[in-house]
Formats: sequence, C-alpha cells, structure tokens
Amino acid sequence: METASLLVAANEVAYRNWGYADETEEALQFLPVRAEGMSIVIPIKVSSLTSLAGLRESLAKLLAHPFPFELEVIITDESPDEVFAAIDGWFQHEPRVIHICPRDECRTGKNDKLNGIYDAMNHVGYDYVVLVDDHYRLSVDNLDQILSLFGEYDCFKCMVDFDQTRISSLVDVCGIFIINLLHPYRQFCGHLCFNLQTIREIGFPSRDMLFDELGMELQFRKHQKKVHFADKIFFEAVQKISWKRFFEQRLRYAYENFAFPLRFSLFLCVLPLILVCALIGKSFAIGFIALLTLAVSCLGLVGQIKYRQGRFPVWTFLLSPVWFWFYPFTTWLAIVYRLRGGVKFGGRKILRAV
Repeated sequence: METASLLVAANEVAYRNWGYADETEEALQFLPVRAEGMSIVIPIKVSSLTSLAGLRESLAKLLAHPFPFELEVIITDESPDEVFAAIDGWFQHEPRVIHICPRDECRTGKNDKLNGIYDAMNHVGYDYVVLVDDHYRLSVDNLDQILSLFGEYDCFKCMVDFDQTRISSLVDVCGIFIINLLHPYRQFCGHLCFNLQTIREIGFPSRDMLFDELGMELQFRKHQKKVHFADKIFFEAVQKISWKRFFEQRLRYAYENFAFPLRFSLFLCVLPLILVCALIGKSFAIGFIALLTLAVSCLGLVGQIKYRQGRFPVWTFLLSPVWFWFYPFTTWLAIVYRLRGGVKFGGRKILRAV
C-alpha cells in the first residue's frame, strides 16, 4: 500500500511502544495520557466508500460539538489505496482526526482488526476510549451519556439501534434480545468502551482470536476489573449488507460460539435430536421442531419486553426462529472449518475463537 505508507509517513504523531507480558498477552509501557478527553477508535477495511455512508457527517457533528471534554478520532484503515486516500482527504484539515494504516510490525496477529486496534492504541491521547466498528454513527447524546460511566467502570458496552428496519438487522436484534436474556456477558455488537490506563496495566489480549470484542472484555474480567452493560444507552448503527454477507456472518457467528462451549454444544445437538425424533416417528420430529420454535419465539418476546426500550417494530420477536434455525446447521459447518484450519476474517484464516 504505497499511498497509505506515504500518508502514514507524513503523520508526525509519535508511536508509543507496547511491551510483551507473555506469550498470550501484551502490555503497554506506562506513558502519560490526558484524562479529560475521549478517543474514538474506528477500525476500517472496506473495498469502497459505499458502506461508510454517513460516517464523515457523523464524525463532523461530534467534532463540531462543544463537549466539556476534549475529543479525538483515530481511524485505523486497511482499505485499498484509493479508499484510504479518499478517507484521508475527508479530514486533512482536522488535526483531531488521526488516520493511519497499521504498521507491518504490528500486523503479527491472525486477526487484522485486532492488529489495527493494537496499533491505534499507539495514537490514543485520552484515557477514555470508545472502540466502534465502521457501521456505527455515534451521536452527541451517546458521548454525553457514556461520559459518567468511564468514571465507574473499566470496561462497558451498550445496546445498538439500527437506523432502518431491515429484516437482516432485525434478525440480529432478536439474537441480541435472547443472548442478553440468557448470558451474563450479554451480546457483543461491534463496540467496546474502556479505560486506556487499565488496559495498559492488564495488557492487550492475544491478536490471534476471531472474537475480538469478547477477547478484549475477557482480559478485563480475567483481571477482575469492573465490567458493565449499559442497556439503556443505544448506539445507532447502519447495516446495509448484502444477503451474501449476511449468510457469511451466520457461519462466523457460529464459529465464535466455540468460545461458549455450552451454547455451542446445545446448537450441535439440535439436528441429531431431530433425527432421533424422526426415527421414532414423523410427528415427534415435527413436534420437537415446533416446540423449539415456540420456545425461541417466547425467549425473543421476553427479551424484547426487557430490552426494546421503545425501539424496533413490536413484531421483531417473530424473527427469533430465523435467528435460531441457522445455528443447528452453521454449527456443524463451523466444525468442518475448524478441522480445515479456521475461518477467514479480514483476509486471514483464524483458528481460535477466543
């Protein structure tokens, strides 16, 4: 990426070096950062600007707002040269936006997104870090709402609110409702807020895992730091993806469930149980499928009542079976991919889920 390299070389921001704690985690040297401010970190890797519609305007609104704290944006970008150059042009006159291409020496992990986040930490100037995927469009209210949480917790995440009621988005929302209801860690939705000083203290997690957000949160949990789920705060996101990518996500999400052995095992048992029921009698198999579908729909409804907060259509929970019934099939596919060396993410094959 010659263009990217030249643009990064022109950036005079000094790198802060990370040291190694052991084979599985990496720790920052203790270097001073400013506490009275917030750093938004956005990892990007896109083939065109289409999927980034609204991002420039969203960030411009945040940077123009008179917050009672300093604000900066770090974009770690692994897009093709022409896309990188276009994004660089967006903010060429805005010194509070740092646009980088991750250095080769930082791209030693299997997960290139984590490599980019790792390198972005070299540029973070404030203690409060908001890490978001590129489909998020943070609002002024969002930053105002989470400011106080940084003083109470070392790491936290919020709910997500999609800008449009696409079926693909609502299927994922059903998953959020159900996982939030059943698992103490709640669902991960492509963002994480954390304290930079704390992650310097405990070390950056391994960059060889697929499930990056879980890996980062587990690092805080491992060291008994304060982790929180802010279910009343909604970060707005856009999800304009093709159906091809939607189906690819189903496989990756199933593969990430390797990080949750019980959940993975339950999904794995569904098809064999249907087969056993079918051997007993066709009506048993149909009854079992109907029972699971009803149970999942009820869980979706309960989760919606608890977490909807007036957002999303009232019929969203009816898509819960769509979210569920991918997993009995994709879970078996995940095993096949595991045996073949992992799944591809960001152009690299990753074996470890977490």
